[in-house]
Amino acid sequence: MRLIDRITSAEVIDAAYEWLCTRRHEYHYNNDIWHLRRWWDEKKPDLVAQLLAGNYRFRELRCVQSQGDVREIWSINFGFWILDFGL
Repeated sequence: MRLIDRITSAEVIDAAYEWLCTRRHEYHYNNDIWHLRRWWDEKKPDLVAQLLAGNYRFRELRCVQSQGDVREIWSINFGFWILDFGL
């Protein structure tokens, strides 16, 4: 099985989505995770199509400072978290 076939399998996509939702569960209500969660059923096929076509692109990394702590947060554009998921 090719790596792209594994990455785009329903099992991996769904596991990565669950991982991301768990990791960002307490994020601010303006964070893009809530948009992704609301529209996941429509965005999931787009993600798979982008990955299979080789059209996936990373988006910006934001540095957020809160209570003296600096966090780097990737914007969600569907697929970056699959790479972060460890595949």
